[in-house]
Amino acid sequence: MGSTNGSEAIKPLMLIDGQLVGASDGNTFPLFNPATGDKVADVPEATKDDVNNAVAAAQRAFPAWSALDPAKRGGYMKKLAGLIRQHNDELALLEAKSMGRPLPEFFEGYAAAGSYEYYAEAWPHIQGQASLNTPGYVTMTLRQPFGVVGAIIPWNAALLFFAGKTAPALITGNTVVLKSSEKAPLGAAKFAELIHKAGFPPGVFNVISGHGNPSGAALSSHMDVRAISFTGSGRTGRAIQEAAAKSNLKKVILELGGKSPVIIFDDADIEQAAKDTMHSIQWNSGQVCMANSRVYVQDTIAEKFIEASKKVLAAAKPGDPTQKGVDHGPQADKTQYETVLSYIDEGKKSGKLVQGGKGSYDKTGGFFIEPTIFLDTDENAKIMKEEIFGPVVNINVIQTEEDAIQKANDTEYGLYAAVYTKNIDRAMRVTQQLNSGYVGINCTSPTTARDLPFGGYKSSGQGREGYLYSMDNFLEVKSVMMKVELLSSKTRLAQLRRYVPTFRNVTELFAGPSASYGVISIPNTKAIMPMGFEYPFVIHPATLDSALHLLFLSISGEDQSLDGAVLPFSFDRVFVSASISTVPGTRLHGYSTAQKTSYNTWKSSITISEDLSQPMIIMEGLSLASVGDGASTQLTGQDARASCFTQTWHEDVD
Repeated sequence: MGSTNGSEAIKPLMLIDGQLVGASDGNTFPLFNPATGDKVADVPEATKDDVNNAVAAAQRAFPAWSALDPAKRGGYMKKLAGLIRQHNDELALLEAKSMGRPLPEFFEGYAAAGSYEYYAEAWPHIQGQASLNTPGYVTMTLRQPFGVVGAIIPWNAALLFFAGKTAPALITGNTVVLKSSEKAPLGAAKFAELIHKAGFPPGVFNVISGHGNPSGAALSSHMDVRAISFTGSGRTGRAIQEAAAKSNLKKVILELGGKSPVIIFDDADIEQAAKDTMHSIQWNSGQVCMANSRVYVQDTIAEKFIEASKKVLAAAKPGDPTQKGVDHGPQADKTQYETVLSYIDEGKKSGKLVQGGKGSYDKTGGFFIEPTIFLDTDENAKIMKEEIFGPVVNINVIQTEEDAIQKANDTEYGLYAAVYTKNIDRAMRVTQQLNSGYVGINCTSPTTARDLPFGGYKSSGQGREGYLYSMDNFLEVKSVMMKVELLSSKTRLAQLRRYVPTFRNVTELFAGPSASYGVISIPNTKAIMPMGFEYPFVIHPATLDSALHLLFLSISGEDQSLDGAVLPFSFDRVFVSASISTVPGTRLHGYSTAQKTSYNTWKSSITISEDLSQPMIIMEGLSLASVGDGASTQLTGQDARASCFTQTWHEDVD
């Protein structure tokens, strides 16, 4: 891409199969600076053939990429993150020229770099589960990548979504074809350059540009794309869903529009509520899916809140987004500008305009619209029901909590809602009744927490995104049953260590007629040692599932007296070593509790029905208990059919 400074033209390219290229037919579309109307660049218009080539390249790259050590996959992502940080200022300028984001508000560069760095280290979470609930079998789940994944991103925070969709897809072993928005393609084109520079293997990471038709439609309907993630309008989301259904029923993750409500009760901090809610609708010129465009304020504080809100919006500083001090940029293009003005005209018919409502007031020729406030708008009006995607807010007065909840929920959207009150009981009561995927209490959008799932109810989308939730979006689940044959302990352990990763910490195994004992190695971990514990092996939570399988070997060993036994413990409550004498066909039932009583002290209690005649060690997550030295044993009932064991121990800390 050419320089973003001076008069030199910006020359964006696409990344297909490891090569920076233009469209195969040479076609481009013009991109204009929404603040000045000046032409910024000619952008490649990807053809259907370009999409096919990108998908084919991704498909060829998939076997090797998915088989690569995930830590090495993360290495490419870390290198990309470093390059993004180095070019943050250039990326900010590209987004300002592309879609009008003021430079002081640009955060996506460092945020995108952070996403790649996070997911580069998140690969240990790509794990399945194991179970012993089927006697005679080890059952497990594998979590595996889909293959070729498509991503279509919006223009309002393009680079944030670029990383948010591709980073989890890549670390889980998928290959990617991403289409940028035609309204903001420059930052994505720069990312394509940086991906190429980071040295990703050809075909792993492909970036194309263009409009929904043809490239977006071709990607959505492609038979070799197994999953697609989209953020944008409900109309486009439905089209993608339909294309997926008519092609190969690919998985679809959608984050769509919103008509976010805020409820402000009479005990709220009025000044703070006004500041937060007006920032939500004015930030990024209202071009945010979760912007709170509907505000419901209690009647007793309505006048004060409205006046405070007007002051907040009046302080906005519109202008060229590349200039310092500007915090209100233009709408992204002429289409967005005209759409927002048409909604303002509709609003004048059904509500009271008290501030703003005009366009292009900065006299630069750009697509600027004043932050606009309507009061007392009819709840059935178009501007109360449809997403505007501009700096337009409706403030209506409510009297009761019930009225506020009913009006807040009276929408087909459900992305973000907010409640302002100092009464925590009321806050939680209202939160539970709001039909929204995200609720802020004494805060509102765009405030979010990175480790929470993000996604909407109803027409605001399907699926959730954010950190580990995004990784789940790009992993298939495969169920596996493995029958355990009656083999010698040495042979059985060798096979289990080969096929079941959790057995790789088990170094020795001794199987008797009714018991199994094991030696478990603890590489690079610190053991938790129970007081008075003298058994010849070390136990640590990292070996939890290994320990569980040791008992299973006892159950499925040569002595079948325990065949069919039920061990109704959850997976994190396991026997590490057991010698059990009981009547064939009897059932074992139990529960375990653990409590951390001080900085490094844990206490665990375990209750098992049926007589236990030999020492037993039980682990529950970070808890450990044993019958033996230092333990207290209490038998309940003359026939000793219930046993309760309590053990206190200390973590071995420096």
